Amino acid sequence: MRAALIVSIALAAVAPASAAERESPLVPLDMSSPRATLHGFMETVDRIAANFREPDRGRAVRAENVRLLERILRCLDLSAVPPSLVDSQGREAAVHLKEVLDRIELPSPEAIPDADAVKTGAIDRWRLPGTEIVLVRVATGARAGDFVFSADTVDRAAEFFARVRALPYRADAGSPGLFDAYVQLGGWMIPEWFIRSLPEWAHAQIGGGAGG
Repeated sequence: MRAALIVSIALAAVAPASAAERESPLVPLDMSSPRATLHGFMETVDRIAANFREPDRGRAVRAENVRLLERILRCLDLSAVPPSLVDSQGREAAVHLKEVLDRIELPSPEAIPDADAVKTGAIDRWRLPGTEIVLVRVATGARAGDFVFSADTVDRAAEFFARVRALPYRADAGSPGLFDAYVQLGGWMIPEWFIRSLPEWAHAQIGGGAGG
């Protein structure tokens, strides 16, 4: 069954990202609220998974996946992770979290605080109901005001995945089989050496945590 799942992920047809998305590589992910970060994280992981379903993954798609990976890792507080492990542990945590989010029942968008609710309610922390998954507001630094998955959530992502792994995916899950595909396809086919070859500014973006 696992082999069939991997093949389906690798070969299933999917519509490519819109031209506007491909033409705006500098547009940052909206992380102004728990709702924005949660939605942006899930949507971005789904886009990476979708890119790898395309039959012809050329240089442009690989470059887009590197950019999308940077976006995903910015959603995580990786400040407690050793610098040499930020890339690999960040990617694994992202996969584990997405596997969890694709299985559990999520609140309606209206029930998740948006930017207005954050402003009026002075929200600095939000926990996904029925879980220990927490998003926290960055307090200082260039990213002050952004919401990210907390360092504890990142550290325990594999534990959370292990707890729910036997559960079925929701019907609307955007990237079913992600973990198996991640393992079988070598970490989204973005080699560690390639990540480490990125310029320092890219690593600074990837490694930034809730401390700024």
